[in-house]
Amino acid sequence: MKTVAKTLSVLAVSIAAASAVPTAMAGDRGQEMNEKESHYFSNGWREGKIEAAVLFNEHLNPFDIDVEVNRDVAYLVGSVSSDIEKDLAEQVALSVEGISQVENKLTVNQDAAKAESRSERRIKDSEFVKSVKDATLAAQVKMKLLANSNVSGLKIDVDTKDQVVELKGEVPSNAAKELAGRIAENTEDVRDVRNKLKVVNS
Repeated sequence: MKTVAKTLSVLAVSIAAASAVPTAMAGDRGQEMNEKESHYFSNGWREGKIEAAVLFNEHLNPFDIDVEVNRDVAYLVGSVSSDIEKDLAEQVALSVEGISQVENKLTVNQDAAKAESRSERRIKDSEFVKSVKDATLAAQVKMKLLANSNVSGLKIDVDTKDQVVELKGEVPSNAAKELAGRIAENTEDVRDVRNKLKVVNS
C-alpha cells in the first residue's frame, strides 16, 4: 500500500471482518462468497493482521511500513532505521497465520528515526485514531453492501471522513441507489451519507 489512509482501511477491514463477515455473508446472502470476494477478504484479513502487529510493536513505526498481501505472500515496502528493524518487520509478517513468504523491500534509513515532541505525538495519535474510526466505518458499510445480493457492492466505492459516508460508483436503478444509501445510513456511528451513485441502465 502506498498511503497511510489505505493502510488504515485494510486494518479496519480486518477488525470489522473478524465479527461481521461470516454472519453477514451467511445471513443476508444465504450462500458462500464467490472466489473474488473470498480472495478480497482473505488478503485483507492477513494484511490487517500484519498491520496490527506492526502497529502494536514498540520497535516499528506503522507510518513508515506499507503492507500488501497476495495469498500467502506478504510484501513490505517503506523505510526503517536499522537492519534489525527490517528483519523484525519480516519476522512479524511471517508470524501471521497464512503467510509463508515475505518479499522484504524495506530500505534502511538511519535518519528515519526523528525525535518528536509530546504535542506532535499527541496530534499524530489523535489523527490516527480518528482515521482508524473513519476507515472502520467505511469497511463496515462496504461489507454490508457486499452482503446484500440486490446491491452491486463491488462496483461501489465507500469513503468516510468525520463519520460522513460518501458513496460513488454505478448501480442499475434508482431503487438500488436508494437501497445502498439506506444501508449506509443504518450503519452504526454514521452521521450522514452523501449518495453520489450514478444510475446506469444495462
